[in-house]
Amino acid sequence: MSCLLLENILHTCSQYPRLSWLYTRRQCVIIGSGFGGSVTALRLAQAGIHCLVLERGGRWSITPAQNTFATLRTPDGRCSWLSSFAVFGEPVPIDVYTGVLELLQEDGINVYAGAGVGGGSLVYNGVTYQPTRTNFERIFPKEISYNAFKARTSLALPGKNTNSTGIPVFVVSSGL
Repeated sequence: MSCLLLENILHTCSQYPRLSWLYTRRQCVIIGSGFGGSVTALRLAQAGIHCLVLERGGRWSITPAQNTFATLRTPDGRCSWLSSFAVFGEPVPIDVYTGVLELLQEDGINVYAGAGVGGGSLVYNGVTYQPTRTNFERIFPKEISYNAFKARTSLALPGKNTNSTGIPVFVVSSGL
């Protein structure tokens, strides 16, 4: 039955020139346009491999007024993917909408997944965190050395590798 449904969808799409891209053969399908998906698509395209990138969310147009997204202080449907409450900050009630962030509450861990062209980068804010030794050792098994990990990753020099700086004291002290 699913093959018949797919055949009907493709037949319907063939009737509309705007959807002709669905009939184009691809060598690779990439699910998600976040950090991993976009870099994968770029590298494969550079290698001459024809890819199709699928994203469940929309493309968010950035406006000069900087009001594209909801804020922590004034959450609305744009902040959460099909949720009746804000998934970040206070869980206040909001209109259900296909917003930018989904909260998946799993066994002992909350996972936040970006939704929209850009995936998690939509809510990432360019922040690079370096875990303290205490937090690192609390999460990773003791077979993984904090010093060895720090020496072999961008944790060694986050500011130098990413051109980032520390979070300004006034931001940290403001509680934002």
